[in-house]
Amino acid sequence: MRTHPRPRRELHPVAFSLLRPFLTFSYERDAWILVGVGERLGPVVRRRGQEVPAGGSSQQPPST
Repeated sequence: MRTHPRPRRELHPVAFSLLRPFLTFSYERDAWILVGVGERLGPVVRRRGQEVPAGGSSQQPPST
């Protein structure tokens, strides 16, 4: 297990739309990760402009 969390990277909405088939929403991270390997490898991304809830993770993934 990682001792340091991976930084969240913001994606432009157009880039997010193009990559969306390869991403899945992680409720634990409250961010998008790569399908298949995202639990261990790869980027942790947010769509640019996506709000971070004040009380922690949200119950539903943000709309795409």
